[in-house]
Parts: sequence; C-alpha cells; structure tokens
Amino acid sequence: MTGRSLASLIGLALITLGMSCSASSVPSQGSTDCRLSEVKGSTISKDILSGVIPSTSGVMVVGTRYIGSGGSPMSGGGTTSSWRTHAIATSKETSKELGQVGGAAVNARWAVGTVGQTGAMAPLILSWNGRAWAQQAAPDPGTLEDGLSGVAAVSRTNAWAVGRHGTPTGFRTLVERWNGSAWTVTPSANLGNSDALNDVAVAGPGAAWAVGWSVRGQRYATLALRWNGSRWSVVPTPRLGAGDAVLYGVAIAPSGAWAVGWISRGDQVRPVVERWTGHAWKVVRLPSAFATAAFSDIAVHGGELAIVGRRLVGGHSQPLVAVRRAGHWLEAPVDHSMGHGSLSAVTVDPGGRIWAVGVQDDGNGQASSLVVSGC
Repeated sequence: MTGRSLASLIGLALITLGMSCSASSVPSQGSTDCRLSEVKGSTISKDILSGVIPSTSGVMVVGTRYIGSGGSPMSGGGTTSSWRTHAIATSKETSKELGQVGGAAVNARWAVGTVGQTGAMAPLILSWNGRAWAQQAAPDPGTLEDGLSGVAAVSRTNAWAVGRHGTPTGFRTLVERWNGSAWTVTPSANLGNSDALNDVAVAGPGAAWAVGWSVRGQRYATLALRWNGSRWSVVPTPRLGAGDAVLYGVAIAPSGAWAVGWISRGDQVRPVVERWTGHAWKVVRLPSAFATAAFSDIAVHGGELAIVGRRLVGGHSQPLVAVRRAGHWLEAPVDHSMGHGSLSAVTVDPGGRIWAVGVQDDGNGQASSLVVSGC
C-alpha cells in the first residue's frame, strides 16, 4: 500500500493542468469487465484523501480536511454501502497534512505527514490502536521543511517512514524506523544536490525499497533506495531522456519490486513504470492508451498490479486506473459523480477488490474526496 502527501498532489495537479492532449484508445488486451465506481457516501467537501489500506470490513482512509487556509488530519472508512469520516485530534500547530497510511495489523496502523507552517515543517506520525488515532513522537532532524510522505510495516515492531529533510541548500532523504517502542532517524543515502523520498515498501526485516526523486544539475531524476538489513543504499534507475522524472509509488510483488511515476517535459507528461528484475531496474513498456498518463501509486495482489493516477481529457484531469492481469494491461473505467479528478493512492483487499482514493472537483473550484472500488 502506498499513498501521497498534499504537496505531491498539488505538484502533480499543476503538471497535469499544463498538458494539452487527447484521450488515447483503451488497451484491448485482458478482461474488459474491470470497472471502479464511486463508493456511496464517500464524497465529502474539502476532504483530500491521500492514503488507503484494507480493514476488517472494507478499507480505512486518511487525508487532510481543509477549513479556511489551514488543514487538519482526518480519517474515515467503510464498505461500498456504508461510509463515515471524522477529524483526528492532534496538537495545535497551524497546519497539518497527512500523506499515507500503512500497518502490519488491523490494530497496528500508522499514518504520516507534515505539521507546521511553510518554511518550518516537521514530521507528523499518528498511530491507530484499533479504536482511535494518537499522535506519536516523531524525530525532527532540523528546523526547516521536514516531513514524511510514505509508511510501511513488516510487523508491529518494525515499520519504516520516509520523506525529506530540508537544508539551506536543498532537501536530503529522510528515513525513520519504528522498533516497537520509539521512532528514530536512520541514516539514508542521497544522490544529487537535492533528494526526497515519496514512498516505501517492505517485504521483510532485511528487504525494503524507497523511491522518490533526485535533482542532478537542473533536472529531476528518479531515485530508488534499497534496505539490505543493515543500511540504505542508492540503486541506479534507468535514464529516461530529457525532462523531469520522479517516482511516487513502490510495491513489492513475488516477481520483484515495481515503481511508478511520471516524466514531464514542457507541457507534456508521460508515465513511468519500472520493475526490479533482481539485478537491475528496467523500464516497462505500456500500451499507447497510457501514453499521457501520470501515475501516483501502485498496489500488488498475487500476480496482479493496480496502478492509479490521472490523465487529461478534454482539458480536464480524469482519474485513471491501469490493471496488469495475466501479463496483459487494461484500463479500468472509473465512474464518479463530478467527472473530473485524480487518484493518489490504491490498495487491494484480501478478496482482490481494488480500492483507490483521491480528489474530485465540480469544475468551479470545489474539491471533494473521491473513493472508488471495483474489479
């Protein structure tokens, strides 16, 4: 399971709104009965969802609820027929943004984000005990813009959170680890003159991946770090040509790790999907229907992949879901009330049902939460 911070959401929205393209044809390979529909009662004005994970019944989601110029953490969840949300009580900093929710058990979940004001942000970590969310002590390595955007756990005593640490000259990667009693900063690798991590996936105590971006010269390039049980190190990713490239989601499958993002050049955007073969990261070719997509998250269920993001159609951003099933790619149509929007996080429940969350708008600047499920 993966997810995004509001800063990531806004960054992708700005890139997408600058695009000029038309819809591509839908892939013909694979099953065509895969469709996602808006979850009844899940549309809440000014709620921006950024994380989702399966629960005992349906899913749990997290995000940010905006009131005036500030935001506060919110949580919610339910099934395809019942939905409810609530604010999460935290300390009284000016603004809070939640990025991702993750966990190893139903009563051992984590959500991460940022807290504070622009220029003086700090990491935010919340824990779920099965009944309520509680704010945890989160190490803050500096006094500038520090924050977390991804979290994953392998057990109740072993979890990872990733993000960025601000310095006077740029960002450095930030990795924090839970050992069952406290969160501590773990040394992490960097590649460029400014680096940040967006997401993390864990396969076991000695196997984890984190992805993000690295600024080299004047360009953004994809960044992947690997945990081998004792340290984090940079693993080279493919050169993607001219443009700014970022990775926003990572997941670990039986066949290896997968990472997704996008590359932008001018007003054009194209998707990035990469697979770890066990020896190197390789670019995965996609059908032409996804040529102008921007992907934000990926989930794995058995041998299937679900990837979410957005695409510009007729001058508006529309949610996009790509599914890889039995080696074939297909696009899963998304039905929702407002027509415009995007998806920022995805998960697959034990029964194989896809759940994705994001934001939708009515074309007049009114933003609402978007939860879709199906397939």
